[in-house]
Amino acid sequence: MRIPSLRGMSTRLCATIALSFLGAALSAAEAGVAELRRALPDVHVAGDGAAPRMIYRPGGFLSGPDGFLGGPGASGKAQPVAGDADLARDPHRSVRRFLDTYPAIYGAGSQLDTAEIAKDAVSPRSGMRTTVWQQKIAGIPVLGATLVAHTTNNGSLVTVGGRFLPDLVQVAARNQKRTGAAAAPQVDAAAALKRALKAIGTPDLERKQVSSSLSPGPEQRQKLGMPGVHDTQAELIWFQGDDGLHLAWRIRYELDHGFAYGSVVDADNGDVLEHRQITIVCGDCNAPANADPHVAHVAHVPARAVAQKQSAATPLATKAAQISAAPFNTVQMRVFTGESPKPMMPGLASPNPYYEPPTVPSQLITIAPDPLASPNGWCNASASTMGNNADANVDHNFDRLADRRAAGTIGGGGSTLTFDFTPDLTVAPQSTTANQDAATVNMFYWMNIAHDRLYKHGFTEAFGNYQSENFSRGGLGGDPMIGTVQTALGRISNNASFTDANSDGVSARIIMFLFNQVTPERDSGLDAQLIIHEYMHGLIMRMINGGGVHYGGTYWPQGRSMAEGYCDFMGICLTADPNDDTSANYPFCAYLTRQTSPDNYYRGYRQYPYSTNMSADPMTLSMVPLFPGQEVHGMGVLWGSVLWDARAALIDKTDGTTGTNMILDLVLEAIKLTPPEPTLLEARDALLLADVVLN
Repeated sequence: MRIPSLRGMSTRLCATIALSFLGAALSAAEAGVAELRRALPDVHVAGDGAAPRMIYRPGGFLSGPDGFLGGPGASGKAQPVAGDADLARDPHRSVRRFLDTYPAIYGAGSQLDTAEIAKDAVSPRSGMRTTVWQQKIAGIPVLGATLVAHTTNNGSLVTVGGRFLPDLVQVAARNQKRTGAAAAPQVDAAAALKRALKAIGTPDLERKQVSSSLSPGPEQRQKLGMPGVHDTQAELIWFQGDDGLHLAWRIRYELDHGFAYGSVVDADNGDVLEHRQITIVCGDCNAPANADPHVAHVAHVPARAVAQKQSAATPLATKAAQISAAPFNTVQMRVFTGESPKPMMPGLASPNPYYEPPTVPSQLITIAPDPLASPNGWCNASASTMGNNADANVDHNFDRLADRRAAGTIGGGGSTLTFDFTPDLTVAPQSTTANQDAATVNMFYWMNIAHDRLYKHGFTEAFGNYQSENFSRGGLGGDPMIGTVQTALGRISNNASFTDANSDGVSARIIMFLFNQVTPERDSGLDAQLIIHEYMHGLIMRMINGGGVHYGGTYWPQGRSMAEGYCDFMGICLTADPNDDTSANYPFCAYLTRQTSPDNYYRGYRQYPYSTNMSADPMTLSMVPLFPGQEVHGMGVLWGSVLWDARAALIDKTDGTTGTNMILDLVLEAIKLTPPEPTLLEARDALLLADVVLN
């Protein structure tokens, strides 16, 4: 069994393993939770009672539109009721009533108005509102002191969760010596960066000069420049220590070996208070010695604007006026419209080590951007693989600067743009400019496909999507997705990675390497499944629990495996023909991993193909302990399989297009409703709750 109650769509998860731990000491918050349980016996409290990560009911809402527990709409889809005028005046009415009724749980009832609303976004698919409140002292955020709530379109409370500090005014008063020093940290950002570098064992970098550019404001946000250290940003935060609040620098940076890190450094004495690796890798790779594989799936470092190396360069940070122009009536691109040059979906019914799928030619197609998601098209006046949603380029030496972008040919009196590069797959990918440009165009195409498809189902500007210009639709612009192909030649291979600042307004980066298990090497920029997989990591970082979580909230193995499963699922779902056989086998990234094992084309990059057939894909929750060190990619197949089962069931009950759209709606709403640091069972509950919200 995979899931026992997902409306018959999957039976892979069953409650055979205890996945939550309760604190031993009774606290005021735990007493509040106990009182809540008496009112709502079926309520689920994610995390220990002293600091619930999220509170929800798997099959219904916490309250009706009036804010009272058990009120109209609390057991299912809420309907408009009298009092909607009050809701218009205060869309957070049910949140306030819940917090006031159970003030001990979060200590937030009387503090909601003193916190800053960091996000207030409405889902275009369900009308569900996501609100994130952030506590601040002297204009500086308290790290982790956020409250996140979801309410229906008529105000019923769906979930609430977070880690608000109770009595913030008193906390600030008790820490007056520290809070009063907010404007003058004793350790500046440059010194804090050097302390962080020392902590991870890079003494050669400590002696180098650091330059900085400071933005106005109490957080003193700044970009730091240093040889060998890239995409470095720093900002002041309050860190909650055992002995009270510490003014600290939160710093994000990336080293030459390609791994990014997030550190928190005390601004008073330079102590490193927190440190984690924040680059996500798609599999085992030649990581640096000081990279911690157990934290390789968290958030990600800010990717600075990529400057063009070519003489006719246009920086990524192109002015909004230029980006917002759509100068071409027709844009054509030569791409692989299937998942790779050797499509394998549906896959083999059984392993066949002698089978080699035929190579299909790339196709010159006229692109059709979604008019809502990309109102000004995919390309801008640069006439290259750089636009409002994405910037694709080659970076052979991995210096974070574009070696080249593919340049289109302008015709039709300036009205048409054509990218027509035919790859030669019989020679090394990097050996010809045509191969380099073909991979770049393919990468650009599939990043834009992911942008437009996911936009349709709810990854919009207000929820932190990746765009240079946001068209006054909410969120922060200036952050198109960056994608590099043929990266780090001769240094890193057989992998891909994703790095994001978990900060709207700062670009993320998908990094694609060559795969060398076969000669000639295979270019991951030609594998759409892997491109979408990495893109999906960005969506999860910015949308999980509404996006109000430090570094994405997927620290521990089950949360990270959930993310991997979502990414695998999306990579296959957006490249599979929705009308193909739902009971067949579907391998993930089989093209890139040829010859890694005799059954590679059967199972792809994972231990099993994705399949509703339990003999082909036997993953269940009981198998989780079998993965050494709880390896997240292996465990992620379980969650991906759950989603694949659900997709198949919905298609079988409707049709290919309808069922696919239904599962995509469910997935994106479920990610918003997933608590930080989730268990797989909590991820299941989020999917069930999304079904209630949508239906």
